[in-house]
Amino acid sequence: DRYPEGDLTQQLFELDYKSHYIHTNTMTYKRSALLRLSGFDETYARHQDLELNLRYFESFKVVATRNPNVRLKPSPTDIDNRVPGTKLLEIKSKLFRRFSHHIDALGDEQRNRIYQNHWDEVCRYIDDKSDFYRSAVTKMDNGWLQCYLNVKGG
Repeated sequence: DRYPEGDLTQQLFELDYKSHYIHTNTMTYKRSALLRLSGFDETYARHQDLELNLRYFESFKVVATRNPNVRLKPSPTDIDNRVPGTKLLEIKSKLFRRFSHHIDALGDEQRNRIYQNHWDEVCRYIDDKSDFYRSAVTKMDNGWLQCYLNVKGG
């Protein structure tokens, strides 16, 4: 179960990283596939790997090998790749607009789980609540509303 194959779009959207090993450091892509996809979309300040893999699954399937070909030995780092809550919400909103056809094709339970997981992640990265409130007043769509209510309640 830990090595699923095929189209893993839903698993990626759900941010359930324990259910699969789909990460850019564990995938091997054919060069022709990456060229066809034009590589990473560098307009994303975060989730470039998620966005690339979602585009990948629109055209290609994953085959898993059960032999360890990657050995991770993470070293401590001072690099912080977090994106503040309001900017992260904008990135996620862009991602959802781009791939809405995949999300809309899912059932209510899966769709709600996807949105809830993403909005919860955004809320964890809101450091300045007053900045978020100011932004939320002018951009009150579903994601902004979900986070606003979550932050306001917490």
